[in-house]
Amino acid sequence: MNLLPVSRHPRLTATDAEAGFQQQPCKAQPGEKTFKLVMFEISALHFALRIEAVQRVVGRAQVIYGSQESRIGIAHIGDEEITVVDLHKRFTADSNLSTRAIAPLPPPYLIITHGSTGEWLGIPVTTTPVLCEVTLSQIRALPNAYCHANQLRIANHVALIPQEPEPITVFLIDVERIFQYI
Repeated sequence: MNLLPVSRHPRLTATDAEAGFQQQPCKAQPGEKTFKLVMFEISALHFALRIEAVQRVVGRAQVIYGSQESRIGIAHIGDEEITVVDLHKRFTADSNLSTRAIAPLPPPYLIITHGSTGEWLGIPVTTTPVLCEVTLSQIRALPNAYCHANQLRIANHVALIPQEPEPITVFLIDVERIFQYI
C-alpha cells in the first residue's frame, strides 16, 4: 500500500512533488489571504477539501462494500478501519463502479479525512488529486435553497478557479455534512 501525503503539513512526511500531485497556481494580490485545497473530480464535478482536513491520500486501498447498492464501505489502512463514502454512487445514476461487494479494482486514490468526532473517513477518487490555492475572493457561499434542493448537500461553498476557456466551479466539501449523509 502506498501512502501519499498531500503537503508539508506537520502530520505528513513527504513533499508535494514526492506525492505526485499536480499544483494549480494561485494569482493572489499581495497580502491577500489564500487557502490550500485538495481538489478532485467525481462524475464530471469538481470537489475540494481544505488541506487542514486531509490527513493523507492512500493509493490503491481495497474497499469492501456490504452490497452493490451500498455507498458506504470500509477500508483497512495500517491498523485503522476507515469508513469509506463512495460519492461516485451518489452523483451518478449508473453505479457501475462497484458491481460486487468487493470492487474488482480499488480506486486509484483514497482521500482520508476526519470529522470533529475524530472518526476517519475515506473518499475514493479515480483521478489524481490536485493541490491548489484559492483566495478568499474566489470563495462564495451557496444559497441555502440550492444546498437543500439537490444532491450537493455535502457542500455549502464554491470556489471559482480561473482557467481557460472558462473558470472551474469547485464545490467545497464540509466533512461534517458527509457524516450527516452516512
